[in-house]
Amino acid sequence: MANAFSLSRKSALITGGTAGIGLATARQFIAAGASVTITGRRRSGAKTAKELGARFIRADLTSGAEIGALFAQIATLDILVNNAGIYVDDAALAAIDDDTFDKEFAINVRGAFQVLRAAVPKMQQGGSIVNVASVSGMRGSANSSVYNASKAALINLTQSLALELAGTIRVNAVSPGPIETEMWPHGDPLLPLMDTFVPMGRIGLPQEVAYTIQFLCSDAASYVTGHNLVVDGGCTAGTSPAVIKALLGK
Repeated sequence: MANAFSLSRKSALITGGTAGIGLATARQFIAAGASVTITGRRRSGAKTAKELGARFIRADLTSGAEIGALFAQIATLDILVNNAGIYVDDAALAAIDDDTFDKEFAINVRGAFQVLRAAVPKMQQGGSIVNVASVSGMRGSANSSVYNASKAALINLTQSLALELAGTIRVNAVSPGPIETEMWPHGDPLLPLMDTFVPMGRIGLPQEVAYTIQFLCSDAASYVTGHNLVVDGGCTAGTSPAVIKALLGK
């Protein structure tokens, strides 16, 4: 295999591809030879796509009709990166209303599910799906119960579909930890604390997640399915040595 990581002659759809991890993935896929379509809710995404050399189709993934219209413009597909998602429930349980719950699940779970349902019939034998979940879906954390639950659902959906589609389409997830995106923008006052909370001592970059997604979508990962690949600088491995030293007063 000359270059197992190449995506040459592959067609890819990346939801939420106009910023953050989605944008970095689109850029990396194009560099690897893929033909890329990105989606986003804002029409300004067309300018981003043009600069990338990608195709842009505006779509609100909370709308089943718009998801249908999106896939009506796609003939065949080799790769789907289900990246679109939101985080809005930064509050204790009593302060989270039904609208917040519905909004988060509408994009993070129902939207992802509807995209999967529409994409699979379009996909080629040997296709690859990557759902972008989160380490938040692997464990609890205070004041993020709805987001965490939505990402846990996406991880389980990944595993279930990997079994259902085994031998035809590979289905995996990527679970990023703290990554410098809109959720953790440059200049966020919490960023300097990452050297304490993240064992590797820094926040991750979107392109580092993009490299991981490229691997899962390439022939280099031809025997990988049903896997949730964590990209978190060691956060889920255990407590950072710096945190232990702080607790011990050293």
